Amino acid sequence: MTSTLALLLADGRFPSGGHAHSSGWEAAAAQRSMVGAVDVFEFVAARLDSTGVQDAAFIAHVMAMMAAESTDGEIARIDAEYEARTTSPAQRQASRAQGRQWVRAAAGVHDPDRWLHDLLTLIERPHLPIGFAAVAHAWTIDTATAVQLHLHHLVTGIGTAAVRLHGLDPGLPARLLLRLADPIEDIVLTSARWSSSPVEDLPSRSSPLLDVLAEHHQTWDMRLFQS
Repeated sequence: MTSTLALLLADGRFPSGGHAHSSGWEAAAAQRSMVGAVDVFEFVAARLDSTGVQDAAFIAHVMAMMAAESTDGEIARIDAEYEARTTSPAQRQASRAQGRQWVRAAAGVHDPDRWLHDLLTLIERPHLPIGFAAVAHAWTIDTATAVQLHLHHLVTGIGTAAVRLHGLDPGLPARLLLRLADPIEDIVLTSARWSSSPVEDLPSRSSPLLDVLAEHHQTWDMRLFQS
């Protein structure tokens, strides 16, 4: 059953709410007069090296904590640490919206012992990597697969947003995954070392320019994506 659950999490049609977010691409693309596949690739590669690394570390850490059956207060502390690493209020809001939707959608499909329901009672709107890690843990998906699935959604989410915004080749998200397969695998492998690290030592990979653009994006009268 675990393999089936992993396939559900990999499916872009799963109602996680990711279709409403571009991970900053809509705001970044607005700074250029023309956009092509190379621009999208460079943006995604940079996102993997920043957000991707940070999220992977938090997912690995959260799943290790949950496997050890640590106290409820610990997950709230981890969520607060992620909050401290997300300096843009707009990006905090987007992260929490997506984290909550992942947990809610997964709980509506399969929630052993109402574990995910209880999590939302503890943290109503967990940050995205915390919520995603909780879902993976509840669905008995291993840490490496969980990290890989999260990065899969990061890459394809941006690629799909670019297709919708600029009319690019619909095969772009798949090509991005193939071209970035090695960096993704490197992040998956290195994320394991953060499982046993103190939460205060987890990486902080913010991007000041994207923080500024995220705040600017919130002021637009017309936009296709929430973030």
